[in-house]
Amino acid sequence: MSEQELVSHNSIQLNGQETQLMDYIILNEGKELSTEELLSHVWKNDEDANSDVVWIYVSYLRQKLQSIQSTITIDGIKGGNYQLVK
Repeated sequence: MSEQELVSHNSIQLNGQETQLMDYIILNEGKELSTEELLSHVWKNDEDANSDVVWIYVSYLRQKLQSIQSTITIDGIKGGNYQLVK
C-alpha cells in the first residue's frame, strides 16, 4: 500500500504498515482490538511479527497523532487490547 495522509487540521504521512493498522483500528472504532487480532489482520503474512511489533507501530501512530494535536488517540497496553479514543 502506498503512503496515505490522515487529515486533522494538519496531515501526517503513514507508511504501509501504519496505514493498514490505522485503517483497521478506524474500521473497528469503539471496539477493543486484541494484539492477536491486529497481528492476524495487519501482519497476516509476516510470521516474525509479534506483540512487540504491534506495540511499536501503535507507538508510531500515537506519536504522529500527537504531533498534529489530533483529538483522537489509540488507548491500550503492550500485549493487551487497543481502542480508538476520541
